[in-house]
Amino acid sequence: GIRKGEFSEFNDGLIIAGSWPGENDERVVEECKRKLREAVKEGTPVLGICLGHQVIGLEKGWKLEKLPKRNVGIQEVSGWWGETYESFWHDYVVVDERGYKLNSFCDIEKKIISVQFHPEYQSSKDKPHPILKQFIELCQKQR
Repeated sequence: GIRKGEFSEFNDGLIIAGSWPGENDERVVEECKRKLREAVKEGTPVLGICLGHQVIGLEKGWKLEKLPKRNVGIQEVSGWWGETYESFWHDYVVVDERGYKLNSFCDIEKKIISVQFHPEYQSSKDKPHPILKQFIELCQKQR
């Protein structure tokens, strides 16, 4: 399993997940950036979740904006995967070069899927979340 401050590498992909509140995120962010650069260089699919989404945004040259108060709870979200209810727990939002605040983005060419929310909370073996399913399919194409 994934322990705090770690990310998961498996045969065909890299998952960059969040850290725990109060952790030294600076150390975690630098290590995640290093792993992200390696994965992109090798053409390895990447899934960023929560802090992972923020790390990917920073690596793309985007900014993080501190929210006035922590965003916690389940919210309706829509994107390339459809409309779903997602679990959020974060203090920062990714802001791209146009000034758009992004809860998610997908770059299939670079094999990057990135979400601020936690799709794993809304997923089960019988009904996998469409984003997780898409990531697994990208990984399977690596074989």
